[in-house]
Amino acid sequence: MKKEKSFTLIELLVVVAIIALLTGILVPTVSKARAAAKRAGCLANLRSIGQAIKSYMSDNHDFYPPMATMPTIENTEEPMKQHPRPRMCDILAEYVGNEKKVFRCPADHIIDPGTPVPQGITTWYQWQGSSYQPRSTPFPLSIVNDNGYWLLSRENASYGNLEDVVGSVSKIVLAHDYENFHGKKDAPNSVMALFADFHAGAMEKQE
Repeated sequence: MKKEKSFTLIELLVVVAIIALLTGILVPTVSKARAAAKRAGCLANLRSIGQAIKSYMSDNHDFYPPMATMPTIENTEEPMKQHPRPRMCDILAEYVGNEKKVFRCPADHIIDPGTPVPQGITTWYQWQGSSYQPRSTPFPLSIVNDNGYWLLSRENASYGNLEDVVGSVSKIVLAHDYENFHGKKDAPNSVMALFADFHAGAMEKQE
């Protein structure tokens, strides 16, 4: 009778070791690729939001959309509950073809909101209607320039002509991830943002 060939213990251990080694190499690579894909998706969303803001302004005499920064909190407080500002996802909906997914970062998750979160809510998109925190109004803004910070007021500047007022439009943040969805706090590329020249990129430091 012919004896069937079987793995010896040494051979089995070698196979297990090879599998473990390959897993150790591939898992971090796959994880990095997924993180990069989520970051790219987030930036694409912010660019779409930027185009929506430009279209809104074109239809509204260069007025910036009056978006609530924290709708669930802001609109319950005086005097805002008398004149609540709409959520970003609502006021810009028609300008993104009612594609609400534009307002959801693929990496969105609540980390440290600083205020109680309703039970069962795990993302800012679920909670605030968007993963991105907008400027409620364009002014006042802390604007970075070569000499430090300028504080502009509504009385001395027009949003429609920002490039004529300041030289660092590319550093003015119009919207950004509510939290550091893409890495540890204050780490490079952890928070994505839309800037006033309508490019999207990483914030140097979370506000």
